[in-house]
Amino acid sequence: KVSMFFCCAFDALGTTMATYGGQNVGAKKLDRLGKGLFACSIFGIVYSIVAFIIMYFAGGTLCGLFVTDASKELLDSSREFLLINAAFFIPLVFVNVIRYMIQGMGFSTFAILSGVFEMIARTLMGIFIVPVFGFTGACFA
Repeated sequence: KVSMFFCCAFDALGTTMATYGGQNVGAKKLDRLGKGLFACSIFGIVYSIVAFIIMYFAGGTLCGLFVTDASKELLDSSREFLLINAAFFIPLVFVNVIRYMIQGMGFSTFAILSGVFEMIARTLMGIFIVPVFGFTGACFA
């Protein structure tokens, strides 16, 4: 729940860029696409850094809000999951912003293929990495 809460901003950035890309392609103002992509990426990077800092210092506490039996092992595992996920927030910014922008510009095939390849990569991680690295491998998947 904590991770999904922090990830809502990335979905919002992506949706914003889908609309922005579609409007500017429709208006034939292609020069604005790069500016919008840059501005949205900077915003997402700053947000990612702030979110990582919050999760680093308060991740275990935030997870404790959602469990009744908050054992040390559970909170430590939750914190590990949050930190590994948060470490990849910056790449997630680019995945969402670029994928949604491409889709908004009318190239939905590329966006769909991106999602398919992401699903394949996650499946392969689950098959090959999780058995070797256990919970930590699952966090990376």
